Amino acid sequence: MRTLSSRCMLRGMPARKAILVLHGITMSGASMLRTLGPLGTRLSELGFELLAPNAAHRMPSHEIAELRAGLEPLFAKQRSDIADWFSVGRFWDEGEHFDWLASTTDASAGTKTYRALDASLATIADAARSKNVVGVLGFSQGAAMATIVVARAAQGDPRFAMLRFAVFLSGFKPVFTAPEPPVYPVRTTLARLFVAGDRDPIFPGTAEYVASLGAAFEGGSAEQLLIEGLGHDVPSDPDDIERMVAFVARHVEDDESAHPRLPR
Repeated sequence: MRTLSSRCMLRGMPARKAILVLHGITMSGASMLRTLGPLGTRLSELGFELLAPNAAHRMPSHEIAELRAGLEPLFAKQRSDIADWFSVGRFWDEGEHFDWLASTTDASAGTKTYRALDASLATIADAARSKNVVGVLGFSQGAAMATIVVARAAQGDPRFAMLRFAVFLSGFKPVFTAPEPPVYPVRTTLARLFVAGDRDPIFPGTAEYVASLGAAFEGGSAEQLLIEGLGHDVPSDPDDIERMVAFVARHVEDDESAHPRLPR
């Protein structure tokens, strides 16, 4: 049975352009789409299909509790309540908590293993299959996962060869030992946008930190957007959203023209 995308291609019609959306730790694909808020609405209005798979590792309650306990002092330092972010109806959906990496560290050997990485890459590839995927957008741990996806694409992984751009929101550069870590800097022609808030309690919201994320790559074009007043969250200010949408528009080739423009 053919998918809608393949039927469109057979009829000579361009398939609807899609963006992979990768959630943060403890979140799910569904809660990530909700957290995108106005940004997701704007991208959908412009004709993009948003593909938001769940990560491969479903988190048990003790892992969620441990993560929250570790992050709570960071929020308290900013006089913020972690419950305003990590709560049901905000970042979370009840009982739907996932982790792309399932990281474990061997302190004696000094090695870090991402036990869920290969399975998570497979879930992303499954979501992209038979779709006209043009970009990836990752938030928090999802931004680290997007970094790995871009690195795999640069290494010739055919599952991700279609990507034209990546947007990294409030994330970090993944550094690990196994399986098959990226070799930094990753050389790629893929366009990149790094976004951070100067009130992020988890990752430094500074131009220097954002530049350090950008330094994980070389080649192609890269832009930075440091947002005043934004915490560990997705931008919602209309001006910031339009700047992000404009970035996407510049790097999506139109099927009927040599000049990039927004999908119809």
